[in-house]
Amino acid sequence: MALRIVSVNIERSKHLDLVEAFLDKQQPDVVCMQELIESDCARIATAFGASWHSFAPMSRLVAENPGVRYGLGLFSRVPVAESGVAYYVHKTDDLPETHPYDSATFNNEHRMVLWCDAQKDGETFRLATTHFTWTPRGNADDEQRRAAAALLAQLEGFGEFVLCGDFNAPRIYEGKPGEIFSLFAEKYADNIPLEYETSIDGSIHRAGPLPYMVDGVFSTPGYQVSDAALHTGVSDHCAITAMVARI
Repeated sequence: MALRIVSVNIERSKHLDLVEAFLDKQQPDVVCMQELIESDCARIATAFGASWHSFAPMSRLVAENPGVRYGLGLFSRVPVAESGVAYYVHKTDDLPETHPYDSATFNNEHRMVLWCDAQKDGETFRLATTHFTWTPRGNADDEQRRAAAALLAQLEGFGEFVLCGDFNAPRIYEGKPGEIFSLFAEKYADNIPLEYETSIDGSIHRAGPLPYMVDGVFSTPGYQVSDAALHTGVSDHCAITAMVARI
């Protein structure tokens, strides 16, 4: 038996109507979200009938809706046995403040893996999501390298899992395999078909078309991920759909 999942960076509250319509059409079992506003959780859960959700704050915004908490979310229509948050970058004891259009604050955020054990037809599926450290032009830097090492170390204790998210690191950079993306792809299965060259929706993203495949679905050998596809018209990043089965 397979689980149907969606992963999408929803760019805060800017595209909720599009996101809701997409989820209503797709009817996934579990949804992984990045750049989620906490106060939007109930509305999103209602959009496709989620009975459970969890939110993990990365920062507090100082623009648009000042003071709101912004981060990662998981939503499920099937039972969830356990869930949790594992930090790999922890900035301060207090929730950091960020501005969505000020590149100087983009990395002033907690970075974590939000995970859950979803159950369907007697099987348990460990699903996780993250929003990885950002660089301004897609090229790796030392901050990303440190974060990647910390994330990989954190994942060592996760057992078998499927990890979705916005990795802010291109699969191909200047015609070569991207340094940071490759660290994950060398250790885990990269389940996005190679025919996709970008996960940025150029018709919505404020920077226009960009040749960067930065969103992903990685899995350990205990899972088979099939039918992965990217969808435009949902947010500034393409939404990912896929089927997940235990092996």
